[in-house]
Amino acid sequence: MEILYPGCDPCAYKRVDRCIRAAIVKRMDLAVIENEALKLSAAERALLADHLMASLAVGDTPVMKAWAEEGERRLSMFREGKISAVDGRSAVSALRKKS
Repeated sequence: MEILYPGCDPCAYKRVDRCIRAAIVKRMDLAVIENEALKLSAAERALLADHLMASLAVGDTPVMKAWAEEGERRLSMFREGKISAVDGRSAVSALRKKS
């Protein structure tokens, strides 16, 4: 039986084993990064999320432009006191209660 792993030579057991171990270590690294990121303040997490999203953007797509404009609009409304901030957990909880 052949087990195929992306980027690994299926004929070499040791290579497959190394790939599995590397994937486990990489997953643990992601968990560590996530845990550390969750220790940041809400503002710091938002800034980090913005930087990560920007790193995924390919070109200036209309969708990204629309979200940027929406974000600026909401920030202006918040600064003017027209809307208040709600943390993510509260927002998700409220949405779940509605459905």
